Amino acid sequence: KSSRGLCQGDPISPALFIVGAEVLSGSLNALLEVWGFAHFKVFGGCPIISHLTYADYVTIFNSTPWSGQQVNFHKSCFLVH
Repeated sequence: KSSRGLCQGDPISPALFIVGAEVLSGSLNALLEVWGFAHFKVFGGCPIISHLTYADYVTIFNSTPWSGQQVNFHKSCFLVH
């Protein structure tokens, strides 16, 4: 039985992170096939976007009614260049 957890700087940490990120990415891609999932889609023939990943960041895109969350318009803004 293990008595210690994984420590920061452990050589196996990056490999475990990559495995976890791949599982999450595959699950989010499979979610696009679920009926009723309100995905994020840009107009004009652009592909459907479910998530973006970079290094140790993941941004998940979906319509807010599906998640049950609402946008706080007092804390949000939309900027166009």
